[in-house]
Amino acid sequence: MKPTYIFNLLIVLLFIGCKSQQYTFEELPEKYIQFGSGGGVTGMVTTFALLPNGQLFKNNSITKEYTELPNVPKDKVKLLFKMLADLKQTNTPIEKPGNMFAFLEDIDGKSTYRMVWDTANPQVSKEIRTLYKMLYKTTN
Repeated sequence: MKPTYIFNLLIVLLFIGCKSQQYTFEELPEKYIQFGSGGGVTGMVTTFALLPNGQLFKNNSITKEYTELPNVPKDKVKLLFKMLADLKQTNTPIEKPGNMFAFLEDIDGKSTYRMVWDTANPQVSKEIRTLYKMLYKTTN
């Protein structure tokens, strides 16, 4: 009987150990994708943070409130991170905001790859716009 209890305990510990670490908006991991939009009369910026474990956060710059949104499926997260990595290889960072702007950032520890563009006159590649739209669809 004793070996059965030990085996069951090991199985439970294995499942507990495999659970992904959960984060808060104030304590994000070193690597994540940040994207959003803002500007206009109010200057409000809405920021989303997509983490490698699928967690998704939304932040409002005026109210300073953040909301945890439903998790994004891991296969989709892997695809989005891969698409961003590919974009970084073929596109230089963009810093052309307008009155209304959109942004996409790859945050990795202390380095940030940032693209900001005017939404009224987007001068960014089709690949960047496609990735941004795919990221934005995860927030619905």
